Amino acid sequence: ISRLIEAINRIVDMSSVYGKDTPPIATLFLELSVELPSPDRQQQQLRERIESVLKSYGEPLRWAITAVNDDTQSVQIEAVVTRCGAAS
Repeated sequence: ISRLIEAINRIVDMSSVYGKDTPPIATLFLELSVELPSPDRQQQQLRERIESVLKSYGEPLRWAITAVNDDTQSVQIEAVVTRCGAAS
């Protein structure tokens, strides 16, 4: 177990690799609502719209559509993004 802890500490302490001035990386867990595009070419446009919105928060690691709201013509998105150099 002590070897495992040492290995984890080496991985976590990336300042020895990247230097002490390496900006922090924040992990954000998001829940967003994104409007549905018009019905023609909807699937491709929806993917592009979701990825564009998520990139405004950071680099998307994963995302999923968790609900569709017919009344507001929108989808609910849950996502995990990372953002370098910004405090969370």
